[in-house]
Amino acid sequence: MNKGSTSKTLDNLKWLLALVVFAAAVVGNSYFVEVAFLYRVLGIVVLCLFFWGLESLLSFLTGLVLG
Repeated sequence: MNKGSTSKTLDNLKWLLALVVFAAAVVGNSYFVEVAFLYRVLGIVVLCLFFWGLESLLSFLTGLVLG
């Protein structure tokens, strides 16, 4: 496998993960309908920030490893 195909595979995996997180947010929003709307939105924002931070950390570490 060359670097281009590995990169494309990882990009597709990231898109799949993004769709799963989005679907989980939609289902969670429906499941927690009795919780105030503000808290549901804040929960989604916290999850997005968490995954953004995780992606930033992984990109940084990948840069260190691959140079």
